[in-house]
Amino acid sequence: MKSSRFGIYLLAFVFIFTFGTSAQDSSSERVRIALTGDESTVNPYTYVTGYPGWNLLLLQYDTLFQLNASGVPEPWLVTSAETSDDGLTVTLNLRDDVLWHDGEQFTSEDVVFTVNYFKEFVHGRFTRSLGSIAAAEANGDYTVVLTLSAPAPSLELGTFADVPMMPQHVWSEIDAPNAEDAEFSIDVNIGTGPYKIVEYQSNQFYRFEANAAYFAGAPTVQELVFIQYADTTGTVAALQSNEVDMLVQSVPPEQADLLSMGGEITITRGPLFTTEMLIFDMEQAPFNNAVVRQAMSFAIDRQDIVDTVFLEAATV
Repeated sequence: MKSSRFGIYLLAFVFIFTFGTSAQDSSSERVRIALTGDESTVNPYTYVTGYPGWNLLLLQYDTLFQLNASGVPEPWLVTSAETSDDGLTVTLNLRDDVLWHDGEQFTSEDVVFTVNYFKEFVHGRFTRSLGSIAAAEANGDYTVVLTLSAPAPSLELGTFADVPMMPQHVWSEIDAPNAEDAEFSIDVNIGTGPYKIVEYQSNQFYRFEANAAYFAGAPTVQELVFIQYADTTGTVAALQSNEVDMLVQSVPPEQADLLSMGGEITITRGPLFTTEMLIFDMEQAPFNNAVVRQAMSFAIDRQDIVDTVFLEAATV
């Protein structure tokens, strides 16, 4: 692997998927999912982690594009996105059959509002993702014209498939979302997504109910319950005792064989889009010297890390 501008990518994990036997039996009614850590009230300004916090966020809020199974962004809340020849204007044609959870219509005004809101109230992820958009303008109820400050080849992946759309009629009443003392109830969580959060107990659990009016079709699973545990050991034990049906994190390699010994749990391995990285502060010596960074990169035995630390459940 090579030294990069930000550091060294050491290795990619192999994800160990874990599902309890009861998941199939209860899938039409409820699926119980174990997670570690609290994700606050999981609205765009309160969710905590990129995974699984961002995923809990997007159960409720849709994005303009969505990644398909191959990781390719495809139109979701839009029917198409047309880019001008000079790459500086993008016209979004929105779906006209999308409703917010409270029954209000999703329109171009919501898209314009979302862009401007994140620009006014800085969000570490979404404001940055919208950085190439200089202006957004509604042209009727279902057309949005975006003016870019420069051509943005990654706009569909880095912006349209990442930034959650927010309802103007809800968030226009919130004028300090990133204040340190800002408080939110789950009543704010009005999205267009497949699920709506209906109950949250801090450091205990989340409960989501299916959005029967979802434009892409009502979800098969009627209820999702995310139960919080102190650590991975607790989540694995919960899976073994049938307290939960699945885990959201990968299982430590040393526990994989143990989990499958009883025959009730099948372990499936596959790629996980996560890496271990060594990050340098490139403003500090000696890491401001590219030769030093390259030397460190060459000195790391990545295959040994795969073999000894991850018990071969990772790839260089």
